[in-house]
Amino acid sequence: MNKFMNKLDKKIPFGVNKANYPYFLLATILIFAVLLSIDGFVSLMVIDLPKAIRAPFYIITRAGNSDWILIPTLFGASIGFI
Repeated sequence: MNKFMNKLDKKIPFGVNKANYPYFLLATILIFAVLLSIDGFVSLMVIDLPKAIRAPFYIITRAGNSDWILIPTLFGASIGFI
């Protein structure tokens, strides 16, 4: 038996159960839809802010870019597998 198969009877997190998971799924989809719809507006609004206020957001965006994290991660994984 697979070591993950014995955990299928565990409860789903966030208080979700078989009775209310469709509502949880619907709420999640609606939240993503709202965020997607306001993303462009917020981006245009942030452009007009002073550079000092935008700096932390640039750092967060830069941290999400994979160019500086992908190569070291690949290198570390390769060394780990060897």
